[in-house]
Amino acid sequence: MNFKIIEIEFDFSTDNNANTISDNDKKELIEDTISKTWEADDEVDLQEKISDTTGWFVIKMLSCKV
Repeated sequence: MNFKIIEIEFDFSTDNNANTISDNDKKELIEDTISKTWEADDEVDLQEKISDTTGWFVIKMLSCKV
């Protein structure tokens, strides 16, 4: 199935300074994630694919099938 992300929130907290991300990069990552059409088996798979692709854990998201 194909999905579009309507809203998404990542967990940008980190205990390692090597993984810090600027506010501008956070905004760009969110915009990039929302702009794509994602292919996944279901919403759980979708969340895992986004986390794996971006390198950041998805806290919550709103998506729709397209």
